[in-house]
Amino acid sequence: MNSAVIFVLALLVAWMFQISLAALQIQRYYKRLRVLRHLGKCATGMAGSRYKGRIYGAVVVDPETQIITHAERLSGMTVFAGFRPVPALVGLPLARLASDDFQMAALSKRTLAAFQSAAKTLDAALNPPAPDAPAVAPRAATTVRARVSPPRPTNTLPRRTTPAPSAR
Repeated sequence: MNSAVIFVLALLVAWMFQISLAALQIQRYYKRLRVLRHLGKCATGMAGSRYKGRIYGAVVVDPETQIITHAERLSGMTVFAGFRPVPALVGLPLARLASDDFQMAALSKRTLAAFQSAAKTLDAALNPPAPDAPAVAPRAATTVRARVSPPRPTNTLPRRTTPAPSAR
């Protein structure tokens, strides 16, 4: 066989292997989330980027007391990364973790951002805004630059002034 054909086949096999490992990771992720949902109200948050690596944080809260009962983080560069417990967050009030000024030395900035994202989602779900309150808080006054599209050109062809011939 031609070496180019062998190379293409090897690439296809490697791509299929990568897709199967990604599917395995997705299955493990959702299986773990199903277990966490049985412990109480659960939400996940994400921080990071594609190139720096993403960190996912899962927070489980008792709906009545709104105290964090379980917290796990998922980070790693391979598909074999798994959830790891974060006992430093257990026992904290949800509102405290959801606040923007919360800091914890035991967690990195990205890990804390992932957990705060999950906590804000849970806080919004457990404490919906009052019916008369605006759904979204008003933004601070900032300069907004709108992108304006150029006007569409009008039809430059002259209009027909004579009637169209009738079909016979």
